[in-house]
Amino acid sequence: MSTTTLAAPGSVLAHHPLGVSTGYMAYSRGDWPQQVRQAWDMSPFAVELSALSEGELDGLARYFDRAPRLPFRYLSIRGPSKALSMPEAELGSVLARLADRAQAIVLHPDTIEDPDNFRVLGRKLVLENMDARKDAARTVPELEPWFSALPQAGFCFDIAHAASVDPSMGVGQRTVGRVPGSPAPRTREFDGVVAGPRSPRRERRGAVHAAPSPLPRCPVDPRGAPRQG
Repeated sequence: MSTTTLAAPGSVLAHHPLGVSTGYMAYSRGDWPQQVRQAWDMSPFAVELSALSEGELDGLARYFDRAPRLPFRYLSIRGPSKALSMPEAELGSVLARLADRAQAIVLHPDTIEDPDNFRVLGRKLVLENMDARKDAARTVPELEPWFSALPQAGFCFDIAHAASVDPSMGVGQRTVGRVPGSPAPRTREFDGVVAGPRSPRRERRGAVHAAPSPLPRCPVDPRGAPRQG
């Protein structure tokens, strides 16, 4: 989905609350300030900062160490699903430190070997349904083992993944609201667009999001980009 389409009158951005995932920003991969500026240009409400490869986590941690003042009400972090090499327990600890600056840490269930290594994330852990290329975590029965092992985890419903499994979206309809321990998805994603919580102040188990945002809104400079503190 192009930025032109997103910005057009009557586009999805007219429907609160939406934001973007930085996963599509391959040309600025690793440049977190630039990715944040691009995401903010699309929506100041929600963003998913995508560290798709394990090697991107160090740069994201250094970016957060500078304590940037971010404009978003809802911020999630996409945990890596590629180039995984560190011990899984260490990865869980790294993600737990990053979780201090986010409302959710999204992981692909099929990358988890030992769920105990990710219990430290508690309710901030969010598991995503997989697409037809995978052989697990695509449907409710396939997701159940992970949610049974991680009962505090939330659910991220990836619409494109569900459509790849069943273009009629019958599987998707059966998945939403039926994942054990997560009556409704906390986030939804489609074509690089992230749908965040309808109310960042609402706190209810199973709501789209269950925690208020600790991230301050930042002032905007005349060029229309968020100032980094």
